[in-house]
Amino acid sequence: MKHKILIFPHTLKRDAVSALILKGFLEKRNFDVQITSMINLEKWIRFWKPEILVIFSHGRAQRIKKKFNNLKIVFIDGEVFQQSHEDLAKEFFDDTKSFESLDLILVGSELSKRCFGKYNLDNSKVHVVGNTRFDTARFLLKKKITKRNGVGFASSFSLLNHHEGYSTIRGLYNDTGLKYGVTSVYGYNAFYRALIYILKNTDHHISIRPHPNEDPDSYQRFIIDRLDKKLQKKIDIDTSLDFTIWASKLKCIVAPTTTSIIQANLVGTPVFNILSISGQRDFWDNYAKSYKICNESSSIPSNFVDLKNKIKEAKPIKSIKKEVKKLLNEECDWNNDEYATYRSSNLIEQFSKNVGRNFLRIPKFICRFFEYYFFNKALRKKPQVQNFNYSEFFQSEPEEISKLINKRVSF
Repeated sequence: MKHKILIFPHTLKRDAVSALILKGFLEKRNFDVQITSMINLEKWIRFWKPEILVIFSHGRAQRIKKKFNNLKIVFIDGEVFQQSHEDLAKEFFDDTKSFESLDLILVGSELSKRCFGKYNLDNSKVHVVGNTRFDTARFLLKKKITKRNGVGFASSFSLLNHHEGYSTIRGLYNDTGLKYGVTSVYGYNAFYRALIYILKNTDHHISIRPHPNEDPDSYQRFIIDRLDKKLQKKIDIDTSLDFTIWASKLKCIVAPTTTSIIQANLVGTPVFNILSISGQRDFWDNYAKSYKICNESSSIPSNFVDLKNKIKEAKPIKSIKKEVKKLLNEECDWNNDEYATYRSSNLIEQFSKNVGRNFLRIPKFICRFFEYYFFNKALRKKPQVQNFNYSEFFQSEPEEISKLINKRVSF
């Protein structure tokens, strides 16, 4: 048995699937691997004493390194192109201690890696792996998807509907937050009206997919529970771990705006962007380059009747637009046909050869009992913790994960 590796997916519905795939590839390389959440993270480090910690958000790295200075920390960029390829390097330039606390940094592209040099940061520990969130899309790309039913509504209103129930005023302390909040209000209003219109004026089943930072229960309480019984049968809330797998099973998706448009398009699912209906296109076009490209790659209905007609005529996408391909290649190293998680597992294996072993530790089965007990305790105290935190005992692993792993390692 090789080293023990602990994986901490920062956001349940953004990082958990990437963590599960990475875990599978690392276990195939004979590592002992465990995934945990913030609730039990330090307990695993203290008692199980893993040699390597893999994280998808670097915010707590410095604090963890200070408490457990022998622990080697591997950071995988979970955002990639959400903002700009320069953003990550700039964050580390502004916080060099956080940068120094990381022993291996895995990023989406050469563009991102070069920015570390631009900001005079040592990029010898920085390596390119691509976008781990797109691995299920790459896998499903190679499969023929025939069953497509229902219309997806992908929400993006975490400021209004925070996963832990925080008030909206929490994010309105400056002009940037205010503008984002106002845009979110207009976006949600258009989202809600579009959803009700399609629900009442078509026979399609609707599946709501909350943003990873949202509370799904709010959609149940404030939308579904207020519908009459007949309409309630035509709508559900999707809380599965992976956006791409959900998107691949739908006829089309309606969204206010989201970079997940690319994931949907990769698996052939058209997205109808309600930016014009909400009146917020200017804001999102200027929010980030990636959002502008996503907006331009989606179909934008002018009103609800137009939306209904587009849904009726929706057909699977057969080719990705040039601008999207360029974005994928430049910022996600998409031309490299290998899974980003597989590339990550290879680099972690190479890195581990110079890492010492810890032998005095509490057995894993006892730590797994802690994992169940304390997560369940937190869940009873505050049910919203399950919206953001992963535990192997409380979330179901998509069957596509084991299929992806087994098919790749059987090459």
